[in-house]
Amino acid sequence: MLRKSFSHFFIFISMLAMGAAAGCADNTGGDCVPTAERCNNLDDDCNGLVDDNGQGAALTQACTTPQGQAGVQSCAAGVWGACTFVCTPQPEECNGIDDDCDGEIDEGGSSGRLRRPCQTDCGSGYEYCYDGVWEQCDAPVPQAEVCDGVDNDCDTEVDEGCACVHGATRPCGTNEGACREGTESCVNGVWSGTCVGEIAPAANDAVCNGIDDDCDGDVDEDCTCTPGTNQQCGTDEGVCSFGSQTCVTGGTWGECTGGVGPQSEAGFGCDGLDNDCDGEIDEDLPPDTYENNNTCAGYRNVPATSGEPGEVWEDEGTATLQATLYPSGDVDWYHLVAREVAHLGCGLGTDQCFALAVSLQLPVDLTSADVVATVSADFDNDCSNGTDADFVSTSAGTWDGRRWTVVIQWSGECNFLF
Repeated sequence: MLRKSFSHFFIFISMLAMGAAAGCADNTGGDCVPTAERCNNLDDDCNGLVDDNGQGAALTQACTTPQGQAGVQSCAAGVWGACTFVCTPQPEECNGIDDDCDGEIDEGGSSGRLRRPCQTDCGSGYEYCYDGVWEQCDAPVPQAEVCDGVDNDCDTEVDEGCACVHGATRPCGTNEGACREGTESCVNGVWSGTCVGEIAPAANDAVCNGIDDDCDGDVDEDCTCTPGTNQQCGTDEGVCSFGSQTCVTGGTWGECTGGVGPQSEAGFGCDGLDNDCDGEIDEDLPPDTYENNNTCAGYRNVPATSGEPGEVWEDEGTATLQATLYPSGDVDWYHLVAREVAHLGCGLGTDQCFALAVSLQLPVDLTSADVVATVSADFDNDCSNGTDADFVSTSAGTWDGRRWTVVIQWSGECNFLF
């Protein structure tokens, strides 16, 4: 009896323990009164299970993840677990979320990205979703007008401000006389100004061919002569002389031949001649970089021995001039007038006789190879006889050490310019 009673008591205790583990809601061990299951580690609904959903699974509830997504959390031992995102497929939206539960965000369309229609003044297109934001509308945008017959700036006006449409053409020139029209093209909204393919007017109508070559409505109005006739041409000013020219076929004068034409003064230097036949002598000769007496016309007077500057009298002794020679290329001009005091007999029929000595002393830093000295005697300056002469240190006179001396003698009837 004792063993049996002990066993019966043990079974009873065990049953009470199981009842307590089941967690009856009133926790008194009495009869369970079912209520809604809660996460409290008790059997609220009296189904023998703790924190279940009534169907044998754990009790769950809706929640929001730290990322703001809708999720679910489960109850275990009276404690709610972490909120877990549970994806319910929905149409994909531009929100940075995988709405359709396919593992991609904001995807869709043939481009691989979610897109929607967009609009500009120039037309329709699509904009695309990037990181939950609509961007990059590919609809046409306004451009600067390029005069191409299209409303490039989408303001409902075409080629405003353009003189013409690019690539358009129009006739140019004239069909008068020998001329023929061409074509002018529009380039970037502006007429090019070039007449392509035209036959343009000739400079004049002097060909005398019975055609209006200059296209002015008159024929051969510029014919200036009769073919085969001759006329004088050129000039006889200065060293120049007249030539002649013949009227050639077409009624124009040919080349002037047989005369002497103008030449540059610079090519002859200070020679006292009007080489360019303009009525002036020795003008426009090359300038001297260092001094202003660099031309025959811009000479300086030799210091006077008596009377006016530049005068040297035969009884006054030697006139001395100190000049400066600069680097290569310097040219200096000086002049003097030799004046007599007494009439000296130079021979039968000669009124007077002159002699002039010119001497050049070189500075210590120059040699005779560095300097060319020229003495020009102007025997024709209002004189009745004599001939001009040049005495050059390279061909006349003598060098004695560092000094060059030339002596000039002549006879005549007047004073002379040197």
